[in-house]
Amino acid sequence: MRATRNKMVFFAIVTVLGLGMLLLMVFLNARILASNAPKPLRLLVQALASPADYHSPLGMVAIDVSQEGGIARFEFSHKYVGRHVVGLHLAKFQDDLYFAKQDTRHPRKLQLAMGFTIGTPAAKKQSVKVSLDPFIGKSGGGFTLYEYDVPNDLPIAQKITCEVEVIQSDLEMQQTYGPIKLFVRKTSDK
Repeated sequence: MRATRNKMVFFAIVTVLGLGMLLLMVFLNARILASNAPKPLRLLVQALASPADYHSPLGMVAIDVSQEGGIARFEFSHKYVGRHVVGLHLAKFQDDLYFAKQDTRHPRKLQLAMGFTIGTPAAKKQSVKVSLDPFIGKSGGGFTLYEYDVPNDLPIAQKITCEVEVIQSDLEMQQTYGPIKLFVRKTSDK
């Protein structure tokens, strides 16, 4: 009888501690995810109690990829530490395009140049190499252009301007999959 009671007390204590930790994560989730907390803790909070805006776009603007020399620009600020992506959201992206073999997909003629300016417009522009990697998700699909880490590659809580220029246009992509929007958002950490 005494052993059963001890087990029940132990179970009650473990349950209360577990619920307390979960509540603490829910109330401190944004602070934990915006800090340099240990990565395992950030991954745990991300999995169990991520904020509603965790994967929401930090910025989004229409881009016309049918015109060479066209420029899309927007400002944003990082709220959370970890991996982020800049990408193209295609309104008419089909899931089968993602799963198709590379040589049977839409031929990618599109070439873009991208850069970031941190702070004032007079600040030094940081240019990056762009790739076109397809993605799909519950909010649609498109192409990831660039993946980076905050705060290692770009800072947190500072004004950043992203500028993308169309070097080689792709009228077929614009007509088939458009309208196209350029975005930046937080993505899952590995």
